[in-house]
Amino acid sequence: MNELTDHELRILNRLQGDIPSDPPPVIFDVGANVGNWALAAKERWPGCFIKCFEPNPIAFEYLSRNLDVYGGGVELHQCALSDQEGRALLHHGGGPDLT
Repeated sequence: MNELTDHELRILNRLQGDIPSDPPPVIFDVGANVGNWALAAKERWPGCFIKCFEPNPIAFEYLSRNLDVYGGGVELHQCALSDQEGRALLHHGGGPDLT
């Protein structure tokens, strides 16, 4: 697993204090990229159910492979989320990290 950014780690640490393990939480990872955050969440809340959303087809392929080890407890969606219906052009920054 790749390292989490400081920001992602702060969010996980904050949520760990706020989200109980019982009952297992349902977590939405919006803009899941390659799944690093979802993998870290699965380590912290092993029984959780994670719904991942990632529109980038290249990142989604990595996401699928990275989270395949869980078999269950993870639901992947190759799409973006918005407060409006419709289609949009996805711009890629061209960097090596797929963000």
